[in-house]
Amino acid sequence: MKFATSGALCVLLALTGPAIASTGPCGGYSFSPSPKIETGEPLTLNAALERVRTLSPEARAAALETQARVAEADQAGRWNNPTLLVEVENFGGSGSLSGFDQREATYAVEQVFEMGGQRSKRKAAARALAALASADCAVILREAELQTATLFYDLAAAAALTELAEDASALSEDLAAVVRRRVEAGAAAPPEYSRAASDAAAMKARAESFRANVDRLAFALSAMWGSDEHTFSPPILSTEQDADQVAAMSPHPLVARAEAAQAASLATARAERAEVFPDVSITLGVRQFEGTGEDALIAGIGVPLPLFDRNRDASRAADYRAGAADIDRDAALRRIAGEQSSVLRQVEALQRQVELLQANALPSSEEAYSASLRGYQAGRFSLTDTLDARRSLIETRSALIEAKRDLAVSQVRLASLLGTGPFSNGGRDAE
Repeated sequence: MKFATSGALCVLLALTGPAIASTGPCGGYSFSPSPKIETGEPLTLNAALERVRTLSPEARAAALETQARVAEADQAGRWNNPTLLVEVENFGGSGSLSGFDQREATYAVEQVFEMGGQRSKRKAAARALAALASADCAVILREAELQTATLFYDLAAAAALTELAEDASALSEDLAAVVRRRVEAGAAAPPEYSRAASDAAAMKARAESFRANVDRLAFALSAMWGSDEHTFSPPILSTEQDADQVAAMSPHPLVARAEAAQAASLATARAERAEVFPDVSITLGVRQFEGTGEDALIAGIGVPLPLFDRNRDASRAADYRAGAADIDRDAALRRIAGEQSSVLRQVEALQRQVELLQANALPSSEEAYSASLRGYQAGRFSLTDTLDARRSLIETRSALIEAKRDLAVSQVRLASLLGTGPFSNGGRDAE
C-alpha cells in the first residue's frame, strides 16, 4: 500500500515535535514466558518479533543494564552516613596525667550536609542516565527487530526460490522427456537429448542449493532469539500491509535516545553546578572530664574554603557535553526524517516494479515458453529457442520473488522508521 501521507506526516512531526519514549520491553523488562511457535507451522512475522522481544540476548543484557542504572539512581539519592567520633585525651602522661584519672573523653557524631541541592540533583542526573540506558535498550531492541524482520523475508524469499527451482527442475525433466520422444521418433538429433538431460540435472542441483540456503537462513533467524535449532516451517512471502496499523505511529528509538541523552546531559550539568556549594559538617557530642566527674556538650561546624577548587572546570565540561547533546538530537531528527523520505521513495519504486513484473513480464514469459514448447514439439522451433524461453521464464519468476522480497524488506524498514505496524508501541498493538 501507499505510505506517502503517513511518511510526510511523520517527517513533519519529527521536525516540529518532541519525541516521547515508548513503553516497550525495555521500559519495564521482565523475563516472561516466550510465545510458542507451533512445530511445522509456517512462521509469522509477529511470532518471530514477539520471540525476539522476549528472548533476544542483546536486548536482555541491555535491559539488565537499565535495571542496574535504576539501582545506581536509588543509591545516588541516599543520605551520607554519620560519623561516630571517639577521642580520649590527657592520659598516659607524666605526673598527675600518668594514668587515666585525669583523662578527657569525647563522644560525638558528625553529619555532612550537602548544600545547593546536590543530593537531589545528583539523583536526578542518575535517573536521567537510567532513562538513557532504557533508550539504549530500545535502540538495541529495534535493531534486533529489524534484523529479524529482514531475515524473515530473506527466509520467505529463499523458500519461494526453492519452490521455483523445484518447479524449474520439473519443467526441465518434462522438456527432456519431450526431447527424448523426438529423438526416438527421429525428429531430433541425439545430442539434443543429452543437452536437455544435462540441463535438467543442473536444475535439480540448483534446487538442492536453494534448500541448503533455506536451512542456513532458518538457523540464522532462530539465533536472533538465542536458539540453536528451528522447528517452524519457512514463512510465506507476502507484501500485503495492514492499513489499520499505519495511522498509529510512534517515534523512532534513535530519536527517543537522542532526547534522553540531551536530558541526561542537562541533568548532569545541573548536578555539576551544584557542586560549587561546599558541604557543611555539623558535629554534636559530649565530653567527659574524669578528674572532676563533670560532663559538657560540644558542638562544631566545618565548611571547606573554596579557595582553589570551585568545580568550575567540571561544570564547563558538562555544559559542553550538553551542547553536543543538543546537536546530536537535531541531527538524529533530520537523519531519521531523511531515511523516512528515502525509504518511502524506494517502497514506491519497488511497488511499481512488482506490478510491472506481475502484470506484464510474467504473463509474457509464460506465454512465450508455452508457445516455444509447442513449436519445438511441432518441429518449428529449435531446442535452443525453447531453452532460452524457459530460462527467461525462470529468470522472470525469480526476479518477481526477489522484487517482492526487496519490497517487503523496504516496507518493514519504513514501518520501523515510522513506528507503525509491528513496531508501533514496541509491537504491542500488532496482532
